[in-house]
Amino acid sequence: MNILISQREDLLGHAKFLHSALESSWYYWLTPLGHKLLPAPNILEFHPYYDDWDCLILTGGPDSMNRNRVENTLFAETVKRGKPVIGICHGAHAINDLTRGEFAYLDGHHDCNHEIIYEDTGERE
Repeated sequence: MNILISQREDLLGHAKFLHSALESSWYYWLTPLGHKLLPAPNILEFHPYYDDWDCLILTGGPDSMNRNRVENTLFAETVKRGKPVIGICHGAHAINDLTRGEFAYLDGHHDCNHEIIYEDTGERE
């Protein structure tokens, strides 16, 4: 499966250059399962994978104007094509915002394990 995946955006180095970055664990977790990751750059005018992805993952990390513009566009295009979207942390908040959901602030949600409940079976992990 080709997975289009969003990237965080950070200012790095002494000159504070803007970088799009993807945490390495995404590769370690998904590529052994046969998935191909297609990192989406945080440049709205540059989308090399528009015709070649099966799923969109909106990753965690900080907000940025460029990232939000790209993720909003990719989300709309993915939904329009009837493809699945997964949101992790920031990505889940982005999906909630884009679908006009409601927010509730929780303490202790960072760097912890979250329970997963499979909707079709009710199974819990």
